[in-house]
Amino acid sequence: MKLGVFGEDASLLEESATTDGSGLATVPCGDKARHLHAVFGMDSYVVAFDKSLNHVGMWHFPVRYSWMKSLPETRRAFMFTDRSLYRLGEKVLIRGIVRDQLGNDIAISA
Repeated sequence: MKLGVFGEDASLLEESATTDGSGLATVPCGDKARHLHAVFGMDSYVVAFDKSLNHVGMWHFPVRYSWMKSLPETRRAFMFTDRSLYRLGEKVLIRGIVRDQLGNDIAISA
C-alpha cells in the first residue's frame, strides 16, 4: 500500500511511503498535514491526518476484518414504524428488514 500526505489545499506534501510486510509504515506529519491518502491497487481512501492524531489505526479505514477464525451464522432484524409517536387506540404499523450474516457476508433472509 502506498501512502501520501496532503495539505489543506490538496497539495502533496510528502511523497508516498510504502507499507512493509506487516502492513505498517511511518509517514512524517508536519504542521501543514491535513489528509492521508492510502492507495492499494485500484482502491484508494483519504482520512484526516494532522497533529491531533498520534497514529492512524486500521479502524479509520472501511476494512471489514474479523478477529475470530470464523464468525457464527446469525440473523439480524431491524424493526421500525412509520411514526415515532402514537396516541392510545391508534393502529401501529411495524415493518422490518431481516438479513442473514454468514461470516463477513450479508444475505437476504428467506
